[in-house]
Amino acid sequence: MIHASSLMPKISPKYQRDYKNMDYQNPRLIRDKENRKKRIKNFLIAIILIVVGGLIYFFLYSPLFWIERVEVSGLEKVKSENINRFIDDYRFGRDYYVFNRNNFWLFNKNKLKTIIFEHYYFEEFTIKKKLPNIILITLKEKESAINWLANNLCYHLDLTGLAIEYCEENNGYLTINDLQNQEIKIGESAIENKELQYIVGLYSQTKKITERKLDLIQIEKTENVLDLITKQGILLRFNSTLAVSEQVARLDTLLNQEEIKNNLEQMKYIDLRFGEKVYYK
Repeated sequence: MIHASSLMPKISPKYQRDYKNMDYQNPRLIRDKENRKKRIKNFLIAIILIVVGGLIYFFLYSPLFWIERVEVSGLEKVKSENINRFIDDYRFGRDYYVFNRNNFWLFNKNKLKTIIFEHYYFEEFTIKKKLPNIILITLKEKESAINWLANNLCYHLDLTGLAIEYCEENNGYLTINDLQNQEIKIGESAIENKELQYIVGLYSQTKKITERKLDLIQIEKTENVLDLITKQGILLRFNSTLAVSEQVARLDTLLNQEEIKNNLEQMKYIDLRFGEKVYYK
C-alpha cells in the first residue's frame, strides 16, 4: 500500500513557515496597547513637568526666599549708606531680564563682592547666606593714611601705596596731588611703596621744623619735583632724587635766619632742588 504523503513533493525548508511561532494577536489590540503606553508616558511626563515647574517657582519666585535683610558688620570709616547702595543696586536688579537677584538662591556672592571691590578694597571680606532669606556680610577695613588726587578723583591709599577706596570726606590725612594724573583703579598701586615712604618722610620732617611757622596743606607731585603747599601761600619745592635729610636741613637753616623769620609772610617760594644752593623769593 502506497501512502499519499509519499506521493507529495517535498517543500524546501526555505519556503516552509513555522506556524508554531506565529503571533495570532489582534492588531487592534496591539495598537490599543501601544496607545495606552503612550498615554501613560505622556501623563508621567506631564506630572514631572508640573513637579519641576512647581519646584522652580517655589525656589525662585516664592516670597519665602525673598531676601528680607542684608546685615553688614565691621564698617568704621566707610559710610554704611554707600555700601548699602551698591548692595541694593545689585540685589534689586535682574539676570536676563527674568530672574530677580533678590532671591536667596539667585543671589551671587562673588558678583556682589566684585561690584563692591570696584569702589572699596577691604582687608577681609566674607558673605554668608543664611536660610531662608538673610545675607550676612562681615568685613575689615584697610588702614588708610593718604589722600591721593588724580584725574579729578580722590582715593585713599594705605601705607604701601594701594588704592583702597574713594575718599568720602576730608579726614585730615596727608594729601598728595598727582599732577601727572596717572590712571589707577581700586585695588591697584597708585605709587611704588619706596617712593611713597620718601614722600611721607619728607612731609613728616618738614612739618616738624615748620611747626608754628607754616601750615602744610598738601603735596603736589610731578616726575622729580615735590611741592609742599602751605596755608600761608608759600611753596616749598623739593627734588625727589635728593636725600630728604639734606634738603630739610637746608630749609631749617634758612627758616632760622633773622632776615627770613622777619619776612616769612611776604615770601612766595623756597626752592631746595639744587644741592647747596637755596633759592627763595
